[in-house]
Amino acid sequence: MERIKKLNWKIPTIAFIIVLLIFLAWVFFRTKSMTVAENIPVTALEKMALTEDEILILKGDQLTAYNYDSKEMWTKTVGLKNPIIAAGKDRIYLGEDRTLLILDKKGEVKKQLDIPLDCKGMKINNEGLVIRSDVRQIVVANDEIKSSISDGNVRMTDGAVSKDHENIAFSSIELRDGRVLSHLTWTDNEGAVLSKQSFFDEIGVFLNFLKDNELLFATNENLYLLNEGIIHNQIAVNLIKGIAVSEDRIYLMDLDDLVVYDKDFKLLDKIALKKDYKGIAAVKGGMILYHESGYAVYQTGSLKEENSEKPIQNVEVINDHIYLIHDDAVSRIY
Repeated sequence: MERIKKLNWKIPTIAFIIVLLIFLAWVFFRTKSMTVAENIPVTALEKMALTEDEILILKGDQLTAYNYDSKEMWTKTVGLKNPIIAAGKDRIYLGEDRTLLILDKKGEVKKQLDIPLDCKGMKINNEGLVIRSDVRQIVVANDEIKSSISDGNVRMTDGAVSKDHENIAFSSIELRDGRVLSHLTWTDNEGAVLSKQSFFDEIGVFLNFLKDNELLFATNENLYLLNEGIIHNQIAVNLIKGIAVSEDRIYLMDLDDLVVYDKDFKLLDKIALKKDYKGIAAVKGGMILYHESGYAVYQTGSLKEENSEKPIQNVEVINDHIYLIHDDAVSRIY
């Protein structure tokens, strides 16, 4: 009987240890980079895009899709001489001059839009497409132009779209009487201006909707939280170099530190930086800082440095995975 009692005590203990070891192994390997595609001809960042299941590469007027086993899936001639590219869950966007091609996931043209600006940059935000020229920005969602803002006296810097595509924000910058002046404009999805804020001696560096009616706006000196266009929270920061947002955290890289806030700007963590990192990325499960030869994984109170087998050009966040982009390969973390 005594032997049975001891055995009954040991079984749950052994089971707990096994589960703990499995969890620790999962955490360890989850933060290691894993090469998912090799021999991919990454020529320039504006000539490639990642989706959940494809790597898209532009070369001249040829668009090629690879899967994450490095297998070529298809190649299409796109009819544009030198476009740039962006991609969402079910759409591929090619922009050149004042033409925007909208393709499906198989590379077939679904729609062509004449756009009111020279396409200088594109990005996906909450499955809306933000297109920027020097003096104008537009947002495309559901294959239609939803909002547009222009001003010949300012330079456009960023744009963001809410998840429901009902709210759109644009940031811009100008020099006025020898001083820097940043603007933040909030519009509805038909382009009507709902509010406009101006910030002297600040440079806008980041825009993101935390909720459909709640916007995070970061300048080099302050974080602002706006609700329906009105500032209702603000905190001073130390010259932001990079910022990333996950489901419940705001990660800020400044000149000296990594600073972690919750979404009410409550300070959660602060870590002195010992290296010069060039970028930051966050997903639901974690956050990294990266430099050319490696990256650091954030763990509460510390940063765990990892080496990269290949130099890192850039990072992309797709579907809660962080991808490292190399000269001829793509790796995944988390």
